[in-house]
Amino acid sequence: MKKNLMTIIALMVFVMMNVASIAQETDKPCPGHEKGKMAGLELTADQQTKIEALHLSLQKELLPIKNQLKEKKAHLNTLMTAEKADMTAINTTIDEIGAFKVQIMKKEAAHKQEIRKLLTDEQRIKFDLKHQGEGRGMRGKGMHGKKGVPDGCKGGAQQEPGCSKHQE
Repeated sequence: MKKNLMTIIALMVFVMMNVASIAQETDKPCPGHEKGKMAGLELTADQQTKIEALHLSLQKELLPIKNQLKEKKAHLNTLMTAEKADMTAINTTIDEIGAFKVQIMKKEAAHKQEIRKLLTDEQRIKFDLKHQGEGRGMRGKGMHGKKGVPDGCKGGAQQEPGCSKHQE
């Protein structure tokens, strides 16, 4: 009886340890996400704290804009699928969508410049190399503007094993 009880306890401990290690793996950043792009820069604790504060501030600023952008895209879809399309309303909504995208890009550009100010010359070079080409063109989009994102990572970058960022 004691042998069976010890076996069950050992098995439960083994299972709990595996579950804990899996849970930790889900916090790995996807390549292409800010934390992933900060890897290899050998940031000081002070730099990490300041950059995390900048990231949080940016996310707070972008959330309402991104929500409005999604609403406008949904409205555009409604206008585009109407029995009788109102081209004036469609064009106005397209212009509004463009304005939200411009706001987001400007805030992201300012954010990157704030991060660059915190970095040493060597860190800045590495940071710049990792961010080359961002903010231009289709940002990894393929045919017809659809994101060609393998492995289901919704962040626009290849997902690493254990990455749960941007998963719904």
